Amino acid sequence: MKKSFLLYVVIIAAAGLFLAFGVDIAVLKKSVNTLLGREHRYWQVQRTAVENGKMFMEITSPAMAIDTIYRSMMGPYRSSSFSFLEDAPEKLLWLTGYSVQIVGKDGEASLSDDFLCHNNFNYLSNDYLKKWGLPERVGVPSPKRITLASGQMALEFPDGFGIPVKGNERAWVIAQVLNLNNASVQIDARQKAIVELEEGQAFKPLYQQTVQIVRPVAGEVQEYAGDSNLFQSCSPAHPVPNTRIFEDGDMKFTGHWVMPMGREILRTDVTEMLNLPFSTTLHYISVHMHPFAEWLEFRDATADSTIFKARAKNYTDKIGLEKLDYFSSETGVMLQKDHQYELVCSTNNTSGEQQDMMAVMYLYIHDKELEERIRDMGK
Repeated sequence: MKKSFLLYVVIIAAAGLFLAFGVDIAVLKKSVNTLLGREHRYWQVQRTAVENGKMFMEITSPAMAIDTIYRSMMGPYRSSSFSFLEDAPEKLLWLTGYSVQIVGKDGEASLSDDFLCHNNFNYLSNDYLKKWGLPERVGVPSPKRITLASGQMALEFPDGFGIPVKGNERAWVIAQVLNLNNASVQIDARQKAIVELEEGQAFKPLYQQTVQIVRPVAGEVQEYAGDSNLFQSCSPAHPVPNTRIFEDGDMKFTGHWVMPMGREILRTDVTEMLNLPFSTTLHYISVHMHPFAEWLEFRDATADSTIFKARAKNYTDKIGLEKLDYFSSETGVMLQKDHQYELVCSTNNTSGEQQDMMAVMYLYIHDKELEERIRDMGK
């Protein structure tokens, strides 16, 4: 009785704080459901039986109301966690593909891809590494396995590559909606993610590392590295409550910024972000950028060479990205631990008003250490 009363008091107090600060009622509802342990009930999860070494998980989010303009990171979002195989906790599986569809409230009717802000498939990277006997790597890889957004709705790793998971491992799906064009829309949208899993030992493991363009925050610095024509200070994309601010000594940086009008070329040294634990090969790159992006280039600065240049195709009749290039290779490209790496991006804001921008590459890298662990496990 006391526990129920205390929980009730906590919920009422939290609701008061949310409303006092003008938090959207949908966000308040989600938070209360999470606190009560109910949030997972609003998700639908279907697992197919293993057939020919393959199985699929279909994860459908709760409905999210779209009734006004929602810029990046501002739309309703939902999240929950799931295990891969509840009845085979130690079974080794390989995540080889992932896709997302935008559907209606019934979970079936197709809606425009324009309503996708992002769909993240995350995991606890530190727990994952400890489980595989790699505690010295804690803090190296990104906690994200996969991020899909407008311009790339599906990912498929090269043949013979995948992300190894155990049946009882938990992953988090985060689904958020977007609406850049239609202020009068009234629609409920859900995200249906399809996870492709395979059995077997004959796969090479990948880990994902995130690198991105970052910019000094306006008011903190006036220029960076003396190269003001390439890297001027800027404003974070407000009012985004969870815009991440990076700190380096007295300097502050953001990876989600407000673009000026016209064309801008930006460059970021990403060697520390890449944080290579060893020299190895790169086999897949997915890209996340916002409308008015032109291209994003990943370079080996030491060798003065381009590894991959992703071009963005913008719609001509509305704001949005129609297509983003991605990189996929069975052979791979060598990444040297002692080299310097950088990202260069070009944006061109032709809208006549302020727009927000992110420029991110998700790199999928051959994990040679984990490959040894899995090989030993199979002996």
